[in-house]
Amino acid sequence: MKTVAEPTFVQTSNVGQTQKASIKTSAKMFAFFSKQIYSDFFTAVWRELVANAIDGQKVNGNTQRPIVTVPSILEPYAKVRDFGCSMTHDFMMNQFMAFGDASTKETSDEFIGGFGIGSKAPLSYTDQYSIRCFKDGVVRVYSVFKDAEGCPCIAFLSESETMEPDGVEVGFPVRQDDIQKFSSTVVRTLQYFDPLPVLENTDLTLEPVKYDARGAGWGLRTPSPDRRPNVIIGGIAYPLDMGKVPYSFQKLRNFGHIGLDIYLGIGEANIALSREHITHDDELFTKLEKLVDGIGEEYGKHLSLKFAQADTLWQAKKSLSELLSGAEHTTANLIRRYAVYRGVSIVTGK
Repeated sequence: MKTVAEPTFVQTSNVGQTQKASIKTSAKMFAFFSKQIYSDFFTAVWRELVANAIDGQKVNGNTQRPIVTVPSILEPYAKVRDFGCSMTHDFMMNQFMAFGDASTKETSDEFIGGFGIGSKAPLSYTDQYSIRCFKDGVVRVYSVFKDAEGCPCIAFLSESETMEPDGVEVGFPVRQDDIQKFSSTVVRTLQYFDPLPVLENTDLTLEPVKYDARGAGWGLRTPSPDRRPNVIIGGIAYPLDMGKVPYSFQKLRNFGHIGLDIYLGIGEANIALSREHITHDDELFTKLEKLVDGIGEEYGKHLSLKFAQADTLWQAKKSLSELLSGAEHTTANLIRRYAVYRGVSIVTGK
């Protein structure tokens, strides 16, 4: 993802000596970039490692599904294995640990990453993790760890021949008390990535998100307990806070409470350093409002089929009640307009 520095316009006439600000290398500063920026460690680790895996595969055009090993009681270890371009020994020892300057993706919107921080996401949870780089028939093993002062370091451990394909595997041990937390977040976190990862060491499976209605750049998810809207960028679902959407963006407000997903390209919104949220501003809302412009008619066609396929009038009325629950005024009117069962309106009083 392209990272852009905003230009500054400052007049500095009649000033004395100046000095640029600097950042001191310290455990406190590294903790900010590797731990404090994340509000949910379990989600962040899956999101960042799989995003890096998919980016790595984009470089060499490999569409193979990355492999995610979910920790369990018998195997309390989490891993993400990709089949991408991998990393050279020189890069690992000289660039990988440069926070904010280790990314090779900041000049292109083809890639999800760009901050050079996500690859250290496991440090938000553990003090040590391993990286295995498979490249050109050789596997090199590294350990990333925090030293006695709490500063991250990398150590080269071994090198050997291998028959495995190129790529990277990142892994770390998981405490028994945290196994369920990693398991419960993996599907929700990874379900929008393309290609979808393969889950191993678990009964959980990843399937494409199901939609009741689709349009160019948007989808209305099949009803589920989670009806919150998302903005999907690069396989990551960023929650859209409808409380921050001004009333002037009426179409967005109308459909924001019924499981709406809106897809934007990488670089089309300002993303937080943590990749946990996007900036809510008029520029974003204008883009989203334009994308949902034709959603009413498409959603109406879907509703017509939904009610017509009900086995009984009672089931049709139940569907109507579920759809009206929490719907905005305009959306509720649209639902009622298309609530027809065998040619007869099922709205109460008609």
